[in-house]
Amino acid sequence: MRKKGMLTGLLCLILTVMAVFPVSAAEQDSRKSDVTLEVEVPPHAPVNDGKAEVTLDDDTVITVEGKELPENIQLIIEVITKEDAAWKLIEDAMNGRGTNIKPYDIYFVDNEGKRVELDTKMTISIRLEKGYKNPIVCYVAENGAVTKKETKVNKNEIAFDMNHNSYYVIAEAVDAGTTEPTTKPTTKPTSSPGTDTTKTDATSVNTGDETSLTLWISILELSVLCVGGLLLLRYKKPEKE
Repeated sequence: MRKKGMLTGLLCLILTVMAVFPVSAAEQDSRKSDVTLEVEVPPHAPVNDGKAEVTLDDDTVITVEGKELPENIQLIIEVITKEDAAWKLIEDAMNGRGTNIKPYDIYFVDNEGKRVELDTKMTISIRLEKGYKNPIVCYVAENGAVTKKETKVNKNEIAFDMNHNSYYVIAEAVDAGTTEPTTKPTTKPTSSPGTDTTKTDATSVNTGDETSLTLWISILELSVLCVGGLLLLRYKKPEKE
């Protein structure tokens, strides 16, 4: 009887657990459905009338314009930071070319979130932060090759053209604040052809016309002879007849 009672109690316990378990599972499923997963989405904006504009967290505004931009795509701007794998590639590529770098991955995605490669002319305008005196924009390829872009700077905005997605870097040019050495023009005296007037003998001194000097020496010698002759005639006694 005692064993039978124990078995009955164990069976009741099993049935109780089985009855409670589905309810607990349902509650867990209900709780899971209430959880919202936060996924970080890069700054983006749709293309409307050939234009898209994105404002980043630091209030930097990036605008893309193109006559042939399709309407069913989104502009994506990813700010490359030191924590990203691409930072090292870009930092090494910009070494010796620019400082205070700000790299961006600029590209487009379709409605399904797939990256779209475009081959059309687009103009990128980026509002600059204060501190850039001689800003440049460089395109950095995935193999580390760098191409300096032609830019137009208007007050605090820099603009450049692109025709494909990739890494674009704003930087301060390494030669900012320097000036080229001033070269004084060399004035050459007018001379006849074939005459070298650039060389000057530092040891020679121009004392005058050599012909004049010879003339004065000759006159001096003649004067001495005349004086000597007069003295001889004065002291010479006359001969007796």
